[in-house]
Amino acid sequence: MKKLISLILVVLLLCMALPAMAEEDITGDWYLKTMKMGDQEYDAAAIGFAITMTLNADGTSSMSMPDSEEALVGTWALDGDKITVTINDEPVSGIVTDGAITLSQDGQDMIFTREAVEGITLAETKAAESAEEFYGDWTCLYVETESTLIDISVIGMGVPSVTISETGLEFFDEEDGALTLILKVNKLDAPVFAEGKLSVKAAADAANPDFTIDAELLEDGMLKMTLVASDSPMNLYFVPAEPAATGEG
Repeated sequence: MKKLISLILVVLLLCMALPAMAEEDITGDWYLKTMKMGDQEYDAAAIGFAITMTLNADGTSSMSMPDSEEALVGTWALDGDKITVTINDEPVSGIVTDGAITLSQDGQDMIFTREAVEGITLAETKAAESAEEFYGDWTCLYVETESTLIDISVIGMGVPSVTISETGLEFFDEEDGALTLILKVNKLDAPVFAEGKLSVKAAADAANPDFTIDAELLEDGMLKMTLVASDSPMNLYFVPAEPAATGEG
């Protein structure tokens, strides 16, 4: 009798363990959390990569970004903990671990999790009442090119701060980076206030006479500066600079 009871207990324990041993259902939405490039690791949302990967039960897959008009479609297949996701006929291999899918290609890792990623959100622009609202020192937080918004703090990008006054714009950064040098090379006229924004054009004898800058305020007090050189616009987003420390104790 004792042996029979022991056998029944073993069977019951095995049945209870079966759900935990079952293969994880990985269908549904996965969100790009982290990107690794060599020794560098980046928060995906902070560098403008808010990608959703969807794995459907029928073996089809898709990848999309919030501002994209249509998703990239393909297929996926799982073999144990190894996964292959094929998008636009290009297969990418990866591994499924507890709560994450890591896809690897050309020395880069894309780590997806079930947790939805919140990208950088910006307030709406507003019309300023006077040019004086723009005057002062501003510190750059984000840069935007081709609809990709990047937090400059996570990539160490040398983006300048700016001082705006009635007489002009002065750009500077600690390393005198490439963008700062470009801005300094292009001679600028004095800013002109009209229709709620500040506009600056390149001087007639500037290296690039087509270079322009438009500055607008956002509802939350940030500054949006649009740099236009030929057909390549770039947006920089600033916050008011912190007052310099006086050193008084």
